Amino acid sequence: MNIIMNELLSFELPFLPQSVNKLYLRSRTGIYINPKAIDFKDKVHQLLNTLIFNKSSNKIKLIITFQVKKKNIDIDNMVKLLQDSMNKIVFDDDSQVYEIHARKIISKEIKTIVNVFEILNEQMFQITFD
Repeated sequence: MNIIMNELLSFELPFLPQSVNKLYLRSRTGIYINPKAIDFKDKVHQLLNTLIFNKSSNKIKLIITFQVKKKNIDIDNMVKLLQDSMNKIVFDDDSQVYEIHARKIISKEIKTIVNVFEILNEQMFQITFD
């Protein structure tokens, strides 16, 4: 399979996304979005608005590195909020994301590193069952 990609955008955040497990909170009056998640989205939006790039309507590949201090952090729970934060700004809709590569690195410094690629052309093979 040959894939032609173009790097659309790279950025770093000096913090980590909220876990999807903590995205919604309950109160006596109902369910609401965690204020920390709203704050995270706002900070990502502020950063993205300072960068120069064109919003993509192509398929998207994300490469995400989470630098964490503890081993017991589930990176798959952090991907969703980060992806949602880029929605409507980096790409039209998060359904355009066709590939995600996420990893964590144990470090003294907490950081989120994001590389966004447009998938411009791909040759897929088709499997048929008889």
